[in-house]
Amino acid sequence: MDTLRALAGEGSVQAIKVFGAAALGAEDFAAFGWALARAAALADADRNLIREVWALEAARRDQTEIAAGLMKQLYASGLQTPDAVARLIRWSIASSTLDCVDPAAEAALAHHPNHPALLEAAAQLALVRGDKPKAVMLASAMLALDGHNAFAFDILAEAQPALVSPVLTAQFTGLAGQAGAIQPTTGVMIHFALGRVHEAQGRLREAWAHFCQANAAQRRLLIQAGAPTALEHFTSRWDTALAAQQPLITAPPAVPSPDRPTPIFIVGAPRSGTTLLERVLRGHSAITGLGERNDIAGFFEQYLRAGPEAPARRGFALAQRAAWTQAYFDRFAASTPYILDKLPSNLERIAFIKALMPDAVFLNASRDARDTAVSLFTNNFGYRHGYSTDWDDALGYVHHARAVAAHWRMTGAELIEVCYESLVRDPRAVLEPLLARLGLTLEPGCLADPEPGEPVFTLSRSVVRNAIESSAIGRFQRFADAGAFSGRSALEASGEGK
Repeated sequence: MDTLRALAGEGSVQAIKVFGAAALGAEDFAAFGWALARAAALADADRNLIREVWALEAARRDQTEIAAGLMKQLYASGLQTPDAVARLIRWSIASSTLDCVDPAAEAALAHHPNHPALLEAAAQLALVRGDKPKAVMLASAMLALDGHNAFAFDILAEAQPALVSPVLTAQFTGLAGQAGAIQPTTGVMIHFALGRVHEAQGRLREAWAHFCQANAAQRRLLIQAGAPTALEHFTSRWDTALAAQQPLITAPPAVPSPDRPTPIFIVGAPRSGTTLLERVLRGHSAITGLGERNDIAGFFEQYLRAGPEAPARRGFALAQRAAWTQAYFDRFAASTPYILDKLPSNLERIAFIKALMPDAVFLNASRDARDTAVSLFTNNFGYRHGYSTDWDDALGYVHHARAVAAHWRMTGAELIEVCYESLVRDPRAVLEPLLARLGLTLEPGCLADPEPGEPVFTLSRSVVRNAIESSAIGRFQRFADAGAFSGRSALEASGEGK
């Protein structure tokens, strides 16, 4: 890398391109920043070529914030083809940053109204923005071009599952059964979509059968790709994270700066009501919502790489924590007394966060374990959350998350429990005492519907915009009553009959 860096420093286009890509691969973002500066001095054509290569490389590595930033630069410099705009939209959604994306999407659609990739990306953007009618319109345009477009059916099944026609349902049921005619990932998508349609239209047994087929196929794909699926992999990762933080529990506390906001972390098992809790709290004028941020996870990975010995890790964390904390707050120009960071997996990093930010507030979202597992099992997470492809593992993961929360409480950490069912049934009764602990009072914005167009990036995007209602409560029991757990009693399926 030293020789390559020297050549890049001399202005070699090829060296700059390769060095930047290598820096992305090594997750050496300081080195990548250096490469960006070198590229900025190149001629327009060379600079844009390098940016496009780096954007594709960053997206391949799931570094979507970098990929989206590069695509925005390329768009501003004139790369405005429909494929380029589609990438810009997709990667911006993945990185939860929609700056300048909507005008780019509208302009591209005006010139290329029948471009499939652009239509698909724009439909996803409409769902993120909560514009279901527009998402349906774009999906319908996709189906008009290709009546077997699985992406279009998937969008319809999310935007208006109760209104999908029997003809369309039958058509895609037949397509899902033609294993050799479609890609396996397409089959997974169609089965999840059919599950949503059947559930919304009251055919719960059929819905569960499609969810089972989707997860079985997804699990096979994950295994073939070498991705983890077994519950033991995920629980052992958590256990390793907990053990690694043991030295930090007794670490001398940092001194919080009075000039920065107090961070609130929403944690818990995925699909346990974290998005709803974030929605109601960020409606308060004293709280700025940041969405799901990976900053803490990135700092924690650096901590784990500091070495296997506890003293070395502890020393590294104490030496780095001021820089980590500064970097965290520098990213968000919040002027409110509180900021809200919702990443459920931060549940495994409580002691680490406390070592950085001793004033941090932790809200642990909890929900009926069986309903949480149903929500995990009936959503398509792609290559994430491989445990969710097996019902017993999904339920086991939820129980393990509860055990992790109990572990932190035993160490003296304060996790404020927020029950999803209680929040839904009587939001005022839950929010008033919760806000009082923060020195705040309940405001109307906490109970108001989200602003039109306000982006929601999680899988809850199509339901969290609805008025707070209780339809998701008791979902497991409704499936059980419909006979979805064929061959198993509801007690066995709930994990309580073993």
